[in-house]
Amino acid sequence: MQPYWKSSLADAEALAKTATKAEVFMLGQSAGGRNIYMFFYGKKNELGRTANLSSALGARNPAFYADKDAEDYRPTVFLAGGIHGAEFEGSMAVLNFIKIMETGTDFAGMPHTDLQAAAAQVNLMLVPFCNPDGRARVPFESMAGKSLKDLRYYDQGTWKENGALCGWPDCKAAHPIKGAADFLGGYFNDDGINLMHDNSFLPMAEETKILYRLTEEYAPDFTVLLHGGDNCEANYFLKPAYAPLCVKKTIMEFEERFEAECTPMSLS
Repeated sequence: MQPYWKSSLADAEALAKTATKAEVFMLGQSAGGRNIYMFFYGKKNELGRTANLSSALGARNPAFYADKDAEDYRPTVFLAGGIHGAEFEGSMAVLNFIKIMETGTDFAGMPHTDLQAAAAQVNLMLVPFCNPDGRARVPFESMAGKSLKDLRYYDQGTWKENGALCGWPDCKAAHPIKGAADFLGGYFNDDGINLMHDNSFLPMAEETKILYRLTEEYAPDFTVLLHGGDNCEANYFLKPAYAPLCVKKTIMEFEERFEAECTPMSLS
């Protein structure tokens, strides 16, 4: 394993104890009682809020919810990793980003001072593990060298009825899945909830409520929910369903190159 590849809950705990430049918040705990941390860099904005978002939009002025035109306003970037336990890449990236913000180097000792300086111009909300329960259920640091079958087993789990792999997208057919699963994959918290498909208007999981509270409090300008584990050795970006046409065109052009270069993982 490469020295920069840090993807465990213990790695996040260690950073939470040693970080000196971040404000480290223990946001709450997962269904299984595991800590969820946010590392905040920057200066929190005074949003001048006089209304909730719905009311502000009804008044035809979102500044009543978050006034972002002040001279000292700093754009806020929210990066959230580890929503699915066997998808390590996002958590690894966030943990290395925290290391860079703290020291100027990643975990391999490679300097990234330009990135550190650029990131210092904005507010950063960094959550390495949104679903620590799912991560704790997966005994690997990476899926490198594993098969697609391994990924399906450890990410989506198996059905209680017949022991078959839940797979994707059928793993979404039961929610919460806990009562229907034999092995509960890393997609889910300990209550069997896939946080990606929690009830938007009446969330079932405390983890979801934590993320909602964060976005409500900080009103980030740019949010990325990081996943991983595609069936290909190449990098892959999901096509956004709601995006400007110019963005969709760029994604389509990327997909054409991706399809030409993709080497699928083995099922064995």
